[in-house]
Amino acid sequence: MTCVVRRVGLSVAVGILVAFASAALQGCGGRPPATASGSGIHDGSQLALALDDYMSRLPALDVSGALLVAKDGKIVLSKGYGLADREKNKPYTNATVFSTGSITKQFTAAAIMKLQEAGRLSVDDTLDKFFDDVPDDKARISLHHLLTHTSGLEPFLGDDFDTTATRAWIIRAALGSELSSLPGERYEYSNVGYSLLAAVIEIVSERSYEEFLVEEILKPAGLTRTGYTIPDWSGMTIAQGYEGDEPWGTVLDKPWLADGPGWNLRGNGGIHSTLVDMYRWHQALLGDRVLNAASRERMFTPFADEGGGESHYGYGWSIATTPRNTKVIAHNGGNQVFFADVRRYVDEDVVLIFATNTASAGAEWVSEIVPSIIFGEDYVVPPKIARIDPERARSLAGEYALPSGEIVAITADDEGRLSLAAIGEAFCLITSGETHQHPHLDHLARHTSEMIGGAIRSELGPIERALEGEIPREEIAGIFKERRATWTGEHGEYRSTSPVAAVPEEDGEVVVIARSDFARGAIHHRVRWSGPRIVGARLTFDPEVTFYPESETGFASFGFTEKRSVRISFEPATNAQGGALIVHGPRNSTTLTRVNQG
Repeated sequence: MTCVVRRVGLSVAVGILVAFASAALQGCGGRPPATASGSGIHDGSQLALALDDYMSRLPALDVSGALLVAKDGKIVLSKGYGLADREKNKPYTNATVFSTGSITKQFTAAAIMKLQEAGRLSVDDTLDKFFDDVPDDKARISLHHLLTHTSGLEPFLGDDFDTTATRAWIIRAALGSELSSLPGERYEYSNVGYSLLAAVIEIVSERSYEEFLVEEILKPAGLTRTGYTIPDWSGMTIAQGYEGDEPWGTVLDKPWLADGPGWNLRGNGGIHSTLVDMYRWHQALLGDRVLNAASRERMFTPFADEGGGESHYGYGWSIATTPRNTKVIAHNGGNQVFFADVRRYVDEDVVLIFATNTASAGAEWVSEIVPSIIFGEDYVVPPKIARIDPERARSLAGEYALPSGEIVAITADDEGRLSLAAIGEAFCLITSGETHQHPHLDHLARHTSEMIGGAIRSELGPIERALEGEIPREEIAGIFKERRATWTGEHGEYRSTSPVAAVPEEDGEVVVIARSDFARGAIHHRVRWSGPRIVGARLTFDPEVTFYPESETGFASFGFTEKRSVRISFEPATNAQGGALIVHGPRNSTTLTRVNQG
């Protein structure tokens, strides 16, 4: 399903539940052109070099996509990386068409504002002005409520690619659904609300949603390669999606109605675009070309608290304050295959546009790292991966022991990558480069285990308090109800949850790994703490750590969500011993002795 992917730092709701023709691109900015090549734009600055170095390392990690960064009104980098279509060996370039996901919502919001400017409607109008037989509980829902996700409507209704979901169907289904809260009571992200907005646009304008969008919003903004079915996609490279190694195809390939996607998707997601067009859209929003100043101010007003007070929703945009006390206006979207992100750091005159077709590989986190590169903050550089003989990697597999007796088990794959698995202090070692024995961390690890175990048993108080109200209790309950059903269906009756390790980070945060045992298997969980507060979690987590080859004897770990990289090396076997694994930590190295060959 198309949805916004919420992140700490842009939108504070915790993630627990969990490009183009060079001349055309520069032509919108009115600045001298940057150095251009067949693969993109690169202005030669230190920032462009750092961004390009980071992005160029990602294809070896099975991550592909395109990135545009502009600063002070000038494009610094606009380039593609990896493959947009593996089957046809087509590279990602700065002209590849990509799915924008929920970024679609800002076009829908702009269309509503355009109709308000023309006096055709008001954002204060309620649903009964546009639809017949509106039930009493929805009579107070206004367009403002739909725009700000405060209507109380369901997040989703049905499948994105259900061709029976007509306009009449979505209206009937939405009006017949049960509200989760009173209109205006609280923020709860709703794709359904934006589909209703698309219906309103059609009813008021007497044109199709996309026709109105193209004529009144996209063309005036100079966007020629943005839309559903009206753009001529022939001859253009459209990013194919991938779930791991499996091709998923494109959103445009899925079952659609004659004039666009089914109404579970229309208006809230599914629009395709390019880096060029998305940058032009940013520029159009700086002036009166599409919307007047009053409409733009309304769109960027932080109306609805998304949770915690650090980020608010306007009309199709999220508005937040950065750690530098500056404003960022942003929105992202994805469906676990594709991901796109637009961030407008308006006080610092910086724009970031990112798209990927490999979200399942964690690529959506790239847009969390790029701001660190732009603003001079710390970030982990991906390893520069070397090609080694897989047999060489397999010769290193086996078990290696710490002096304490704890074991690190290593396996190798056909790409020469190593997977390291461990528990306790050995797990701390392979994830941080150090072993840790801190009583307060032991207490936190036990507390985390008890909290997750309680949530599995529907005892939600501890986890609700740790989230500090950022996720509503009923949403937490729904998540754990769904996960519990999945886990018990796969692994049998739930038994207990116990701690595996607690790993302190250099910024003071602590990552806790816990394990839940079931009758026929186990599930691992990962929870990140900042003081008494959960700031991130993965309820299903693979505790193995992947290390990528940098040489025949040296390997490095990397994860987009990790705040450090650990490097290891191997010493050859001698007559006296069977070889050693050396873990290079931030302060010292730790040697493990080989006890069993894989």
